[in-house]
Amino acid sequence: MNRQEAIKRMQALEKELAELKKIIEAPEVSPEERFLQLVENVEIRRDLERYPNSIFFFDGDKFLAEYDARFPENLCISRGIWDVFANEYKMKYVEIQAFMREQVEKYFKMKVRRPIAWFTCETLQVEEHFKMKAREN
Repeated sequence: MNRQEAIKRMQALEKELAELKKIIEAPEVSPEERFLQLVENVEIRRDLERYPNSIFFFDGDKFLAEYDARFPENLCISRGIWDVFANEYKMKYVEIQAFMREQVEKYFKMKVRRPIAWFTCETLQVEEHFKMKAREN
């Protein structure tokens, strides 16, 4: 390794060290606190013509979840929210299900048995539908 390579390597290590310090010094956020951050701006949307059995939960234009009265035991949670707990907290699918059930019952007063993850393509369709509906009104 020559001097120039050593300088580049040292700069890369210093940058990595700064990032690690930032992570270590950041306040720890519990999964419950993280859930509350994700749903703090929730709004309910409905379209009785296209989705007569569904209640949708949004944050702005971002889909969060769907409650379908035909399947009251299931709450469809967006992959965006689901993946936060899989990636940040390394939870397994069944752990996320149990956690979501507990949080939804506690904060939304809804009884659900098996929350499930919603696929991204379906999420995008619902988001686009409500964006177009807002433009029409």
